[in-house]
Amino acid sequence: MAQTNAQRQRAYRQRHLSDVEGSRARLNIVCDQRAALALRRLAAHKGMTQAAMLERLILDADARATVKMSAATWDAYHAIK
Repeated sequence: MAQTNAQRQRAYRQRHLSDVEGSRARLNIVCDQRAALALRRLAAHKGMTQAAMLERLILDADARATVKMSAATWDAYHAIK
């Protein structure tokens, strides 16, 4: 029997959430159109997917934010889930 659109989407999402280490997470966001266009341009300029570009930007910002943190601040920062 043919799958419905919802069933196909659910299967697609499940396939793409699991990788070798199982370390993927789904983000559903609505953002400013300028930010979305900037992400699209940056990703295309770097030859990356938008997901890879967003991951890189977030992890770079995280590294800059935590590099000079004290141990107590670092612990509090990483306690945020």
